Amino acid sequence: ALDGVRTERVVLKGDPSEEIVEFAHAHPFGTLVMPTHGYGPVKRFLIGSVTAKVLHDCDTAVFTGVHMDAVPVLDAVQFNEILCALDLGPHSATTLAWAGRFACDHHARLRIVHTIGAPEPKFAIHLGENWRDEVTKVARAELHRLQEEVGTKATVYLEDGSVPNEVCSLADAVHADLLVIGRTAWRGSL
Repeated sequence: ALDGVRTERVVLKGDPSEEIVEFAHAHPFGTLVMPTHGYGPVKRFLIGSVTAKVLHDCDTAVFTGVHMDAVPVLDAVQFNEILCALDLGPHSATTLAWAGRFACDHHARLRIVHTIGAPEPKFAIHLGENWRDEVTKVARAELHRLQEEVGTKATVYLEDGSVPNEVCSLADAVHADLLVIGRTAWRGSL
């Protein structure tokens, strides 16, 4: 399955997620590729997930998807629609830049989604009746600024509701081949 791709087998001893993260930090990888088992949330909580831990702790971009029984033909793998979910945090520019480069490299269409959720009830009182209009205006301006900064011209979607639900729903609606998400600012950028 990896004909034409330079590979090296490495065996490490220790906690799998810690070893993978340390190995990735010690070597200049552009992207890690890791499958998931597709476990439900309860089983994942009980036994843990190496991929989830690596996603949380690694500064390198991690490409992941549900484990497949059959390996797809690599020539048939195409990325036509890429959806980049941004929270407008400090690392949104890095995430968008990575998504933009990937889309360009694969001649794919890039779309951006940002979800505006409802504020906590204690804050809603102070925001007034038109708070959503103001938040939407600020988000649009910030997304425009980010695109100017990194040089992308993606279609922008501002959704209202639960972040996971809205992002997954839009990914299905636009038939996204790849979903790019960032990470919290306290660790790495992707």
